[in-house]
Amino acid sequence: IVGQVYTLIETEAIYGYTIAQDVQFVVENTNEIQTVIMKNSMIEHEELGDEPQFIEDKIKNVKTNDETRLDIYLYFMGLSSIIIFIIYSKKERQE
Repeated sequence: IVGQVYTLIETEAIYGYTIAQDVQFVVENTNEIQTVIMKNSMIEHEELGDEPQFIEDKIKNVKTNDETRLDIYLYFMGLSSIIIFIIYSKKERQE
C-alpha cells in the first residue's frame, strides 16, 4: 500500500553470516522500481568455533516464488527432437 511503512526482517542467515538488522522503508507513489537493500556481515573465522561446518548443511531451501518447472520444458524439447529426427529419417528414406 502506497505511503505505508514496512519492515524487512531477516529471521535466519546462512552459515558464516550474521542476521541483518531490520530495514524500514516506505512504498512511494511512483512507477519506478523501488529497491530495498539488506546486508549481512560475514562472521570472522575465529568466532565460528573449531568444529568443522559445511555450508551445504546450513543452507535451507529458500522459496523465491519462482515456480518454473524446467522438467516440463526439457521433456517437450526432447520429444520435439525425437519427432524431428523421425520426420527427417523418413524424408531421407523416401529420397
